[in-house]
Amino acid sequence: MSPEPSIPVNTNDKIVIVGGGPAGCHFAAALATRGFCHVVLLEAGSELGGKSRTQVHGGMPNEMGTCYLDGVYHPIRTLLKKYDPENIELPAGMGNDRRIFHGGPAGSDDATGLSFFDWITKRAAAEDPSCLPFLPPVFRLPEIGIAALRYIFLHKEILGSYAPGMPPAPKDWNLVDMTALEFLKKHNLMMLEGMFRYVVQAQGYGMLETMQTFYMLWWITPEVLNSTMLRIIQGRDMDITLLSKGYRSLWQSMVGYHAGRKEVTVHLNATVKEIRRGVKARVRYTDGEGLEHVLECDKVVMAVDMSRWSSLLSDLTKEESELFSGYTSSVMCSVLFETEPLVYDHPYRTWLDRMGDSRGRVYSVRNTRMALEGTSARKRVGNETVWTAYGPQTRVSVQFIDREFRQSDPAMLMDQFKKDMSLIGAKYIKVIEQFVVPYFPRFTPDALRKGNLWKIRHKQGENGTFWIGSSVCFENVLDCVLYNNQLIERISTVTFSVLQSSANNFSVK
Repeated sequence: MSPEPSIPVNTNDKIVIVGGGPAGCHFAAALATRGFCHVVLLEAGSELGGKSRTQVHGGMPNEMGTCYLDGVYHPIRTLLKKYDPENIELPAGMGNDRRIFHGGPAGSDDATGLSFFDWITKRAAAEDPSCLPFLPPVFRLPEIGIAALRYIFLHKEILGSYAPGMPPAPKDWNLVDMTALEFLKKHNLMMLEGMFRYVVQAQGYGMLETMQTFYMLWWITPEVLNSTMLRIIQGRDMDITLLSKGYRSLWQSMVGYHAGRKEVTVHLNATVKEIRRGVKARVRYTDGEGLEHVLECDKVVMAVDMSRWSSLLSDLTKEESELFSGYTSSVMCSVLFETEPLVYDHPYRTWLDRMGDSRGRVYSVRNTRMALEGTSARKRVGNETVWTAYGPQTRVSVQFIDREFRQSDPAMLMDQFKKDMSLIGAKYIKVIEQFVVPYFPRFTPDALRKGNLWKIRHKQGENGTFWIGSSVCFENVLDCVLYNNQLIERISTVTFSVLQSSANNFSVK
């Protein structure tokens, strides 16, 4: 594919962004920073932020969607410093003894479990038939390190070197035309299975048994793996943080800043019904009272999930229709709730093997206060550090189904949530909010082979349309921001005076 062309856009153009999630909010701010002052942001919900859903309860920010920052989130930190400096990073309590992993095909439901270090080394030991049972887990570290180096070599061989963000298409699709687990087995990398299962599945990207290798390579870059391995070897806590005011505050703050400067206009509860493009595009939407409005604009930015909302464009071309076909997605559910303290409480409890269960079982429970403060008493029970708590405890649970969203999912997932909470002894459950969303829109292997991801990026700006968000890159805020930044760099701003069209009033930047 030829180099991606620059995209000339007049700074006087009126630009409508459909979707006020992280990608839409960031792109609005990025356009305003580049000198565009007629940007309109339409959001169907009552608040900006999309899947970055932060609920403050008990004086603590509870993340229902986007949660963490780690060592590679430099672009997010730059945005925080500029737009939301009081939203500081707090240690997420990801110490080795703060994460308890439960195993077994169905996920064990008792109070016992393994620390992060013991879990990944035990999984590694299970892959080595010659492993002597009396050797401590630390003896697996050299083998895990060698496997990590092999993975990094393969990663560079398949994808080459590239700037952070969306990788280039693989040089040979036959090298990645398999599931992530098949890839690990084929290349004798099963020593990494436990670590990779956590890094992939804890983020809601599905089981290694079903995740496509290409998306695993996208997510677990050499930089990510190097950082993780270094901390494991040195026995240090993971460089993972939570935000004191939550992720939603960041997106709202950046849009609020530019709205205050009259560069961005925001319409909440704006449900888009139809978009028709032309010399002047027309965006038809209804407001919170059901009244219909029509916006005329020069450019449209689709910051919504194109696997679900491509039909909003009534004049979608045949080529565009083909590009936005071949998707699949999953279902993610978070529940914010209160309970009395558990007999054995803990900041993080994880049942990764449950993610393959079609019932949508709870695979993670986070105690927000324990995670952020770590002030609760701890005691030893056998080889495990057990945390105790007093008074009502606020928690966030996470569930996952590896299929597309159905309208009946919220009720089904709530029933399963209650069953799983009873298994860990949770009493007097008070549900504060359930948040169920289609998650991780991604292309099928066939659509990837056809190059849909890279064709979309190449065609940005054609027909007066831009495409951003998780459905054209990857389901996490870092990749959405990186994608936007690279797209903004391709825009050559054109300033043209409507009153005077002389050459003196025309400039390209």
